[in-house]
Amino acid sequence: MKNSPVSLFNWLRLKRVHILVWVIFIFYEAIIVGLIRDSFATFSNYLIHYAINISIFYVHACMVLPLAFKHVKSAIWKVPLYVLIELSICIVIVYYIDIFLIKHTDIMQTKVIGSHVRIVLGIAWRSLYFMMFGTGYYFLNAYLSERKVKDEMEKDRLLNIIERQTIEKDLEMAKSAYLIAKNAYLKAQINPHFLFNTLDFIYHDVVQHSPKSAQAVLDLADIMRFALDANHLGEYITLGEEITQLEKLISLHQVRDNGRLQLNLSYKEEVKSLKIIPLVLVTLVENMFKHGNLREKAGQMEIFTKDGYLYITTVNLIHKGKRRPGFGSGLANIKERLEDAYKGKANFKYMDEGNCFKVQISVPKND
Repeated sequence: MKNSPVSLFNWLRLKRVHILVWVIFIFYEAIIVGLIRDSFATFSNYLIHYAINISIFYVHACMVLPLAFKHVKSAIWKVPLYVLIELSICIVIVYYIDIFLIKHTDIMQTKVIGSHVRIVLGIAWRSLYFMMFGTGYYFLNAYLSERKVKDEMEKDRLLNIIERQTIEKDLEMAKSAYLIAKNAYLKAQINPHFLFNTLDFIYHDVVQHSPKSAQAVLDLADIMRFALDANHLGEYITLGEEITQLEKLISLHQVRDNGRLQLNLSYKEEVKSLKIIPLVLVTLVENMFKHGNLREKAGQMEIFTKDGYLYITTVNLIHKGKRRPGFGSGLANIKERLEDAYKGKANFKYMDEGNCFKVQISVPKND
């Protein structure tokens, strides 16, 4: 049989307590009682009868009583009935085994068959003796099993309490985080409103004295509102919406620098209906104003379509001085947003060519 030595070893290891108890019991009963009575049976006699008695023990504890107590209401009559049937079977089997051993073997030392009643009573007493031990073992095992179940239930109850407390703690933390985010959101709403109200006040205060400056204030407010609302406009906006803000941004910079900055914006009217993620054009132009030299040579931005793609290109003279802090951060932001929006279908390049800085973006047309 496959793995039989290992299986036997595992079985002996699991039953080691049972084996030790039976060895002690047999030693006590066979050796001590034999010494007291000054009479010993043959080894074969001990082997056969203890095998029978141990079988009675386990059959009674593991089969008869579990069957009798399976339904508690009927156990009151099933227990005595099953025990009586079990005892009767034991008496019959052991009686005929003893008669066979006496008549046909030398295992049992006596060759004289005594009173049949006496033999039956002896077998009945011996069977009841081991059935009594089996009953004690059954109830002890049932008690330990019930205790184990209760311990497991208590363990599960404690784990449920811990889990519930953990969930409640997480919910409390989530609630706190929600309240913090809500307060931050409300503050973020209040601050822009304050800013726009202030710009509106400045506009009305200066419009009579300097219409050009007042228009710059209006353009600045529109650009800032567009930038703040970009996250709420949806994933895409039309190019027309962004071009409108772009033209205001160019106008604003012209006012600030007394018209010395030069930037040419080239596009055809039909591109205005195409869709793109917000703030791409605005960020590119702001980058040109911030880091390019648009006084000596005009910067160029061209928007056009070709072969199913929308192209955006910019060229500007590089500022001879040291580039300002933050150069490239706006471009990196555009690149990351394009990758997220177009899932690898967008192409974004920028480079220095001689004394010029060039940017090229191509994305699939989105009508």
